[in-house]
Amino acid sequence: MSKRFAFTIILNLLLIGNYSFAEGLELSPKAALDEALQSNLQIKALSASIPITEANLIVAKYRPNPIIISNTEIVKGGSLHPIQIGAIIETGKKRYWRMQVANEEISKARLEVEKIIWEIRTQVKIAYADLSIKKAFLELAKERFDFLTFLLESVKKQQKEKTVSEIELERVSLEILRAENIINERSKQLTVSQIGFNQLLHRVLKSTLTVLSAKELQPKFELSKYPDLDKLIEKALEKRIEIGILEKQYGIVRAQLNRAKNDRIPNVYFEAGPVKPSIGTNIWGPYVGGYTEIPLFNRKQGEIMSAIATQEFLKMQKEKTREDITVEVMKSYEELLLNEEILKIFQNEMRNHSANLIRKTLDGYEKGLFTLSDVLDAEEKDRDVDEGYLGSILEYQIALARLEYAVGEPILEF
Repeated sequence: MSKRFAFTIILNLLLIGNYSFAEGLELSPKAALDEALQSNLQIKALSASIPITEANLIVAKYRPNPIIISNTEIVKGGSLHPIQIGAIIETGKKRYWRMQVANEEISKARLEVEKIIWEIRTQVKIAYADLSIKKAFLELAKERFDFLTFLLESVKKQQKEKTVSEIELERVSLEILRAENIINERSKQLTVSQIGFNQLLHRVLKSTLTVLSAKELQPKFELSKYPDLDKLIEKALEKRIEIGILEKQYGIVRAQLNRAKNDRIPNVYFEAGPVKPSIGTNIWGPYVGGYTEIPLFNRKQGEIMSAIATQEFLKMQKEKTREDITVEVMKSYEELLLNEEILKIFQNEMRNHSANLIRKTLDGYEKGLFTLSDVLDAEEKDRDVDEGYLGSILEYQIALARLEYAVGEPILEF
């Protein structure tokens, strides 16, 4: 094998399109999200709590049951009440406000499920990108190992021909050992990523998943073409579920306050039935009676004070949440812009320069202008650029997912 032919093969290994290693499209991002939403245990657990709150509404609708009474006085001349019908009559709007509390709790529970769904969406999107990039890192490490292994054989042949020194052979051997360590490290990182992703999908934790390649995760739009920051903040304050949950909590407390105020109005107990005033006579007549509570000591002062204080707290909490959301959107927006610019530099400049560097170094090595160390240094720089490029894709996807979460709606279709 000629020296030129050997290094032509090496050059092709380096420049063959480092990111054409997609293993298939068995699991698209949309399919992964659908699977996670159907099987995620956290969503299932919260969804299972909704019937509990719905049962509270049934309880809230209850009216007091009627009461049947029968009694007699076991004394001389005592009266006889063979049967009496009694009932508690609720005054005010107690039942109405009980039902309002229950309805607001149901709405809040449903919003909490929606919040978890939105969080799971963000987690799946980040985990999907992380898994894809971890696979790309592993493939890149294997490519480097293959390159160094081929290079070692070439150097061994040249050493026999006395055209390279023994130290160059040692240098390549050392780089191969480093490459093996990197493969092991990347393999373990991939396994950890797979376990986390499988957990989100509620699959067997060590299942092997086929996802989109890193190349297919590159940006498909520019943030500058999307609505400006003020519009994103406006959407976030309108869409974020946290604000809706606080509003529902405020509705619960408001209903509890009105229920407490109505609970101060005493209920009336009424009963009636036939009565025989004296057991020794056959004279019968009607009996009517009733009673009510005197709200002298317990006038629901504590419940009312607690509800009013909680309302004030929730008002401040809502303002704080709106401020936090505004800051979150602004930070996420700037992070995405930054990552977009970094990725552009890798795409448009650094990768081209890196490819030219390795090509020219190999050509120069063939002509005797550069040493083997120069080749290894150029190759290492090329791999650093490739890894930086992959890392920037992941950071971009994470920043995009965080901005979408902050805004409360998709910016890019998943």
